[in-house]
Amino acid sequence: IWLQLLSRDQKQAALVKLVLTSHAIEILWQETNSSWINITDVYYFMQTLSSVHHVKLIWSSERVNGYRHLFLVEKYSHESNSRITQLTQGEWCCVDRPLFVDESRHLVYFSAKMHTPLESHFYVVSYDRPESPRLLTQLGFSHQVSMDSADYFIDCFSALHHPQVILIQKLNHTPISIEKSALLMPVSFKKQEPVYTRPPPSPPPSFRFEDAFLSPETQLLDYALIYNDRVHGEMFSFTTLDGTPLYGCLYKPRYYEPGKSYPTLLHIYGGPKTQLVLNEFKFPRLMRYLMSVYFNFAVVIIDSRGSSDRGLQFESHLQQRLGRVELKDQIEGLEFLHNTQFGAIQQEGEPLRPVIDMNRVAITGWSYGGYLSLMGLAQYPDVFKMAIAGAPVTQWELYDAAYTERYMGLPAENKEDYLHSSVLNYLDQFPNTEHRLLIVHGLIDENVHFRNTEQLVAQLDKLNKPYRLQVYPSEKHGLRHASVNEHFETLMYYWLSNYLVTVEQRARQYDVTLCQCYVESNSSI
Repeated sequence: IWLQLLSRDQKQAALVKLVLTSHAIEILWQETNSSWINITDVYYFMQTLSSVHHVKLIWSSERVNGYRHLFLVEKYSHESNSRITQLTQGEWCCVDRPLFVDESRHLVYFSAKMHTPLESHFYVVSYDRPESPRLLTQLGFSHQVSMDSADYFIDCFSALHHPQVILIQKLNHTPISIEKSALLMPVSFKKQEPVYTRPPPSPPPSFRFEDAFLSPETQLLDYALIYNDRVHGEMFSFTTLDGTPLYGCLYKPRYYEPGKSYPTLLHIYGGPKTQLVLNEFKFPRLMRYLMSVYFNFAVVIIDSRGSSDRGLQFESHLQQRLGRVELKDQIEGLEFLHNTQFGAIQQEGEPLRPVIDMNRVAITGWSYGGYLSLMGLAQYPDVFKMAIAGAPVTQWELYDAAYTERYMGLPAENKEDYLHSSVLNYLDQFPNTEHRLLIVHGLIDENVHFRNTEQLVAQLDKLNKPYRLQVYPSEKHGLRHASVNEHFETLMYYWLSNYLVTVEQRARQYDVTLCQCYVESNSSI
């Protein structure tokens, strides 16, 4: 059997083989890192060649340059050290998804963000003669691929303005290369059954999303028609004051009028192991927040330093500084949109005005995003006029030990860091005005325990700080019941529409036509 061992501080790891018959232990792989070691499922043990005295496997690690890459590891019992060959390299990351290995052809299939950090693609590389990986999926989309045969893979892909499509792709193997031909079989995203089959395009690489929807019959199944007149985002990039490139996405109000600036909702997560800004279709995942554009709000999403798949140095920017550095990147992104007037359209005879109104910005998120929403209102009350915080962590000693200690270190050794990363350390900085803080939490939250919110509101009461608390007694970490989701969304839109905007704008946003459009859009989805 094999074991993966990780030290308490998560800075040392080892992969070992345990021989049950002799109780012998062999070290197959070991590494140390001054930040932390991310544990993933990106590995594969060879079946055909491995034996008691010989182990061969594909392993992944960030130890060489901070980017996750693949390694061929081979260990013989009579040798003290493993033979290690690096299969991929560069300033890009292999994605934390299972590998598929074709042992008969000595090929490794894997997901990575080699061409751009905004798209996940499927690649293949030989572990006998490592060369530059070969791209097997179409650029311009994000792909999630599953594979259990050396001849086919299932490709689920989408783009920012293109809903998901599922294709079955066929691989044609030749002595010197692999050609992706394709059995193009669009599959209904909901029913997951074949709805249309067409011959592969010629040549195969020319396949585009639209090619799968050529006949009138097929167009009836095109999700793009359902969302044709819906929310469209605009990707943007900016560079922080210290020279770090970051990415974001702006969704303008559905009824945007050139020359006007709009109240803005910053949807945030901001923590590790997550990337929100991707070239992928965001419905229905972010529907709750993106529907705000129908109430004439702009919506902004930004991946600050600490988010995933940009390398360990990028991710470890928040090491022992949770809640103290992420918001600076977010605010720089908002200032970029405002100062450059990104996405704005000039009205004839009028000066160009930014889409977002920096005097009316609300921040909202769930879990780690709820935590940063609280931190945003407390640390930057002049920037964020409202915070809607869902299931927030308020004190890291109350959260999962393995997660917390990975990023914050041991509590006994880092008391000051834990103190400064606690929302409770900023209680006196919360606003004294009404209708600026809405806290939402499920009473039986199994992840971020309700004790976090309980401690926060108890201290806010002592300081006579205004807030609104919405508790859902039967909900866990995520809101599961339709009636509860409807209740929360109604409450969220009510707060945004009544407390973030002026009376004049409020009247316009409650126009019957606008409300009717919102109802129709919900029924379509």
